[in-house]
Amino acid sequence: MGWIARKHRSSSHPPLYFRWPVRFAATAPAIACLHDWTSFVDRMVKNNRAVVLLIVCLVFSFSKLPVFAGMDEGQADGVLDAAEGFFMKLKARDFTSAWGLLTEKSRETIVKDTRKSLAKTGVRRSLQELSADFDRGGPVSTFYWNGFLDVFDPEKALSESAWSMGVLKNDRAEIRLLYKKAANPAILKMSREKGLWKVGLVETFWSRKPD
Repeated sequence: MGWIARKHRSSSHPPLYFRWPVRFAATAPAIACLHDWTSFVDRMVKNNRAVVLLIVCLVFSFSKLPVFAGMDEGQADGVLDAAEGFFMKLKARDFTSAWGLLTEKSRETIVKDTRKSLAKTGVRRSLQELSADFDRGGPVSTFYWNGFLDVFDPEKALSESAWSMGVLKNDRAEIRLLYKKAANPAILKMSREKGLWKVGLVETFWSRKPD
C-alpha cells in the first residue's frame, strides 16, 4: 500500500504528520468522485454519463500511484520521523543529537570543510579532533551550527512547508518539502545506515557545491 504524509497544523503542539493511504489522498478529482460513494452510485445508475466520469477519475487517480507503490507504512514513518527529528533538534540547538541524525557522508564532508576553513585562518586541527568535537557538541561544532542557523531557519521546514513522501527504495528515500513561498519543492535525500534512517544534508544541499 502506498502512503503519503500530510501535515497537521496545531497551535499548541509541534507539527505532526499523518500517514494516510494514497487511495484516500490521491488526486482532487478522485476524492470528489468518491466523497459520497452511495449517492454517487445512485446517480450513476440514473445517468450513464456518470460511468464515464468514474472511469476518468479512477484512471487519473491510479496513474499517480506508481511513485508510492510497494511503500511500507513503517518505513515511510521511519523516514519522516528521522527528518522531522533532525529539524527539531536543530531548532532546539541540540547540536549533538542533530549530528547523530546525519548520514556518514554528511558528517565526513562537514568535518573536512570545517578543517579547510580553519586552516585558512591559521588554525590547524586534525580530522579526528574535529570529528570528536562535533560528536560531543564542542566549541567548533557550536560555532558551525550557530552559523548554519544564521542562514537557515528550521521552522520553515517544520511548520511552513508541505511534506510528502517521494521515492522509497531499499536504503534510499526522498522527501519533498514545498515551502509556502517556493514554486518547486526541495528534495531531501535520506539514507538508511545500520538500520536507521539518516538525513543526507550534504547529499541534498551540497550537490552543486564545487569541489
